[in-house]
Amino acid sequence: MIQNFMICIADAPTAPEGPLEATEVTANAIKLAWKPPKDNGGAKIEKYILEKKPKGSNRWQKVLLISVPVPFLLSEYID
Repeated sequence: MIQNFMICIADAPTAPEGPLEATEVTANAIKLAWKPPKDNGGAKIEKYILEKKPKGSNRWQKVLLISVPVPFLLSEYID
């Protein structure tokens, strides 16, 4: 007996499209916005990983996971 299957192979998405926009900037918060990647890797984008690179460092640090949609108001993670 022959059976047919449809297989969807997901790949990593490309980076979000720029520019990264920082709006509504205050001393304690910043609102970030960007466009989704051109290629989603074959799967729905559900979260983004926000990272920062401290001044003088060559390493990126994970700050938090952001659920879609953006823009996202970032306040409690500013240091």
